[in-house]
Amino acid sequence: IAALPEFARLRAMLRMSGLEQPWRAMPAATLLAPLDTAFARLAPPQRAALADPANADAVGAALRGMMLPRLLRAAELRQMIDDAGGTLPLNAVDGSTLTFTRAGDRLIVTNAAGASASMGSADIEARRGAVYVLDGWIGPIPPPRTAPVPPPPPTP
Repeated sequence: IAALPEFARLRAMLRMSGLEQPWRAMPAATLLAPLDTAFARLAPPQRAALADPANADAVGAALRGMMLPRLLRAAELRQMIDDAGGTLPLNAVDGSTLTFTRAGDRLIVTNAAGASASMGSADIEARRGAVYVLDGWIGPIPPPRTAPVPPPPPTP
C-alpha cells in the first residue's frame, strides 16, 4: 500500500498512530485496508476525528482491530468460511472478533458492532502478508473534539 495513491489516508493514519513500522515488522499479517473513497463516505466530523493527531491512540486501536495476526490469502479465507458453514469469526490483533462471510466470490467483513464492508474477491500481496481493500470503514471513530468552552465572565 506504500506506493498506491488510493491508500493515502490509511498511510497517514498508520504513520500518525505509530503503527506504520510495527505493521512492516510483523512476520505475517493481514491488513483490512479502507480505500480513500471509504473515508469520503464518512461525515466530515468523523473524517476530521480520524485525522486528528490528538486521537492517535484511538486511531491506532481502531487500526489494530483491522489487522489479523496471520497471513490469510483469499482462497484460504473462502475455504475457511465454507468449512465454518458460511460464517467465520477470527480475532484481530486487538483481540476483537471480526466475522467473515461470502456473497458469491465477494468477501465481507463485519466487526462486533455490526459495521461491515466488502473486501472484494482477492488480496493484494504485501511484503510479509496480505492486504484486502475495504469499501468502507469498520473501525470505531473517536468523538470529534469540541472547542473549549470559555469560562463565564466574572460576576460584578
